[in-house]
Amino acid sequence: MAETLRHARLIHRARKDPRWVLRDRRCAKPDFCRELFDVCDDLALQEPRKALAHAAAAVELARKIGDPHLIHRAYGVHVHARLARRQRAEAEQLLDDYRLSALSCCEECASDWMMRRADLAVESADGSTARGLVERSREALGDRLDADASGRLSFIEGIGRVLGHDRDGALEKVGEALRDLDLSSPRGYFLDSLAFVAWYLIRGAEERHFVAAREILDAFRERLAGVRGWADVRVRKSWVEGLVLGRLGEWKPALKKLERGREALRKSGPPRHAVAVTVDVCQAHARWMNDVSQRKIQRMLEACRGQQGLEPKLRKQLGILKTTVSWQPKTAPQQLAAFRGSFIVPVPGLLDEMAIPIPSGKRSVMEGEG
Repeated sequence: MAETLRHARLIHRARKDPRWVLRDRRCAKPDFCRELFDVCDDLALQEPRKALAHAAAAVELARKIGDPHLIHRAYGVHVHARLARRQRAEAEQLLDDYRLSALSCCEECASDWMMRRADLAVESADGSTARGLVERSREALGDRLDADASGRLSFIEGIGRVLGHDRDGALEKVGEALRDLDLSSPRGYFLDSLAFVAWYLIRGAEERHFVAAREILDAFRERLAGVRGWADVRVRKSWVEGLVLGRLGEWKPALKKLERGREALRKSGPPRHAVAVTVDVCQAHARWMNDVSQRKIQRMLEACRGQQGLEPKLRKQLGILKTTVSWQPKTAPQQLAAFRGSFIVPVPGLLDEMAIPIPSGKRSVMEGEG
């Protein structure tokens, strides 16, 4: 227990100051270095602006330790950080630089290199190449492929499948990711996987796809039963569940889930996320447009305008939207849908698919994260 707490304190400090790990000799150990890699991957998924500094420190720490396996893994997280910043050319150059070294080292290093190369293919919207590299990465590990590694590969493969217009396969793979990823893995994998459940349903999904999505979310809810400290993931899950249930016509539980997400995100979430889920709730109420639902929508939009840290442009648009709902209530569903599709957050609107932009790769889904 004492060792675990010590590691947790070291990791917390590393998150705040990546260069500090190079000055404290307690960090110059393989176990700590591996934990730092997960921090780097998590930042690449959730806070791309911070990812490069941490990845650079991870590379230096691995070199300081001198273990070639750690060095290859560190290069991998550096590639991930470059992709997070949309620096595809730099990521590709780095992959080329250590390709022969990684592929000739061991099964784990070869597999990790191919996974990172698959990630680059996803960012380049090359689903076929991504799927092939994921398969090769699995084959490289063979019997040494554990559930967590399989989950991380499924995470990437799902995106490759949807880029290849295989919606069923994409949903299958995101379900595998949520099932197989170790709960100690970077939280960003879970947050993004839940968002991808929704992204895989845009543009022409059939009822069976929404049923499959609900089953994925139900299974993940069971997996989280009794797990503490996952408030952010549970909020994301409720948000996606609300959208899926709404599309299945189960409006009472859908509103309950969406309201739960709205309440949580208004208190502590990024302002854009709070706006998006608020509009989702408004869209649900607009299905039965009457005096009561009109007043509810007006109140929610006004409360949204008061969100601290909200971009001035969105604040102005919310004011215009509120006025439109007040004076032209019959157009509310169309106006709400158009506004919801005018900006990108991790979870796309599904209650009406008007104006939803189609992502070309993984990172475009995350635009507007803050």
